[in-house]
This record gives sequence, structure tokens and C-alpha cells, in this order.
Amino acid sequence: MADDADPQLSGHDTADGRGRSHVGKIALIGAVEIDDEGQPGRARLVVLPDYSAEKIGAFVRRTVEPKSGLLTDGLPAYKSLAGRYDHRPKVVGKMAAYVLVPWAHRLFSLFKR
Repeated sequence: MADDADPQLSGHDTADGRGRSHVGKIALIGAVEIDDEGQPGRARLVVLPDYSAEKIGAFVRRTVEPKSGLLTDGLPAYKSLAGRYDHRPKVVGKMAAYVLVPWAHRLFSLFKR
């Protein structure tokens, strides 16, 4: 069993269209349980006060069973989870993020409707 986890911002873009500025936005994090066949199970979506390692780590520890697989984007805040999970960070780069963490992105897509 593994989980997709991904932080997102909902609201307005930054002035230059880049980065994770919180100005005018709501900071969200989501996780989707993935079964052994790759199908989604339970999902969690939470508002965070910020994207600190402390806040992200607390969400993951409340949501994901220790030693579970954890597929995330390359956000450095996840580094604090090393050893507790089978953490597999994927830096998105030029690839579409939905390819790497598809179920987490589906969760956010449905939320934004």
C-alpha cells in the first residue's frame, strides 16, 4: 500500500506566476491511499497554516501508517520523514505532475470544481 501526497495552493497566482506564495491563497495538502492494484482508496485534504516541515510532517504522521510507501513531489519539507516511511520523492521538473502523483492531483482537481 502506498500514498500519494501533495501540497497545493488554492486561490490567486503570485505576481510573477511562480513559487508557492501564500498571499491571497489557502495552503492545502492532500493524500490518497493507493491499494496494491494501484487504485485509490481513502483520501484526506487539509488546510495548513504554512508548508513548513513541521506542519507537513504532522499531517503525514496523522494520515499515513509508518513504513508505508509515500510518493511525494520534491518539496524539501518531506525530508523530515526519512526513515519513518518508504519515501519516494519525485521532482516534477518539466513533466506534468499528474503523471507522477496522479491520484493526489485528481483529488485537487475535484476540489477545485
